[in-house]
Amino acid sequence: MPDLPVRFGPARIAKYKQRVFPSVRESRREDTSVAVGREEPTPRAAFFFLLLFIFFSYAQLAAWLPGHATQSSVAWLALKMRLSFTPALLALISIIWYKNSHGQEFLFTKPQMLLLVLLLGCALASVPFSVYPRRSLAFASSNVLKLLFLFVLTINVIRNTRSFKAFLWTVALSGCFPAVGALLANYFPDQFAFHKGASGRIGWTGHYGNANTVAAAMCMLIPVALCLAEVTASRAKKAVLWLLIMLYGFVMLKMLSRASMVSIVLIAIMYTLMSKHRVRNMAIAAILGAIAVAAVPSVISRAGTMSTISEDASAMGRFGLWKAGLKMGFDRPLWGVGVGCFDIAVAEHFSAYGEGKLLRWRPPHSSYIATFTEMGAPGLLVFLALIGVSMADARRLRKKLQHAPDPEARNLAKLARAVLLALVAVSAIGLTSDYAFDWSLHMFIALVVCLKQMGRRHGVYI
Repeated sequence: MPDLPVRFGPARIAKYKQRVFPSVRESRREDTSVAVGREEPTPRAAFFFLLLFIFFSYAQLAAWLPGHATQSSVAWLALKMRLSFTPALLALISIIWYKNSHGQEFLFTKPQMLLLVLLLGCALASVPFSVYPRRSLAFASSNVLKLLFLFVLTINVIRNTRSFKAFLWTVALSGCFPAVGALLANYFPDQFAFHKGASGRIGWTGHYGNANTVAAAMCMLIPVALCLAEVTASRAKKAVLWLLIMLYGFVMLKMLSRASMVSIVLIAIMYTLMSKHRVRNMAIAAILGAIAVAAVPSVISRAGTMSTISEDASAMGRFGLWKAGLKMGFDRPLWGVGVGCFDIAVAEHFSAYGEGKLLRWRPPHSSYIATFTEMGAPGLLVFLALIGVSMADARRLRKKLQHAPDPEARNLAKLARAVLLALVAVSAIGLTSDYAFDWSLHMFIALVVCLKQMGRRHGVYI
């Protein structure tokens, strides 16, 4: 009987494996529509509405309209919702129309997209075991889904360096609203103070009603403005950006947020170490710091409280919250008390810190403890992985492009540094504030994905 032909010899198996399991570099080339040396066009309508959404998110325009003092007004709340979400909805409709008309598919870049979906899965998995399932379901289906929606919209709309710079310019300029609003509230509290904290520190309104939130926003905006000033050739634009940097630095110190003070020092050190002119930048940072301290003398006394933390009632209250949160997390290590239910769980199940006061409706004051308490260890691991992978990607992209011969590639490295420093700022502030589901954190994570896509145009695959 003659031998049968070999259908699956070594050559055939190798060809089959190459077809089914292509190499990493080839798969990346196939998964993205960005070719080396070619810039992708920007869907203009979707990009415009995305910028409008970012502007409204910072500007809080509803606070400037009649009726802001009586926020229980149904008409005021409806107007606020329209101002916030109408541009986002229009951006979604525009990008869907653009993709269909051009025969393109939506971009879902791993690993950030996968980790964000896993974070949503952890939030939904905590709902059946929540101390208040209805609230957890509402939180997961609104806040977390909005972040997923913003992420997908951003990575599909911002596809080239020009649109990326325009987006960062919009972010940097829109930050003037909470900055100026917080200054007006502090210097003219009778007319502009919408919210006053228990310690007497005054924020602005809406999302920025807390002084710590305003300070955190300023910390994220400062590295963005700094790096934009580096890649901008126009002297007039550089002057505008440096005025913004001084404004945001002054407002950040005026809010007297200790976490933001530590964060801005960390950003200054990292920015100096990453820059070419380290001595010059160190001298500039020292001069600006001295001017800022002279302008806001209370910064010294506020920073001094960190050495006597045991005598600070606010800090000791947070320690009590963290101990309660860790105890709840270890009691339910797999699913937590339910996403969005930290304050309810603390109020119902724990009492007594200090003089035995009940911890009623207190926020967790820590992104990491909040994530562990509300979604258990799986949620915390996914959250840490999402931040860590994004920081690592931005750092690797910057290192690979900073010495490139193409000046545009070097500018891309500087923009990657801006996003990296903003992520460092929000991660450091997250130690004492809850930013796990804040839109600005996930916006910068989405910008890392946009940078990775643009880096492929210069032959850098991450």
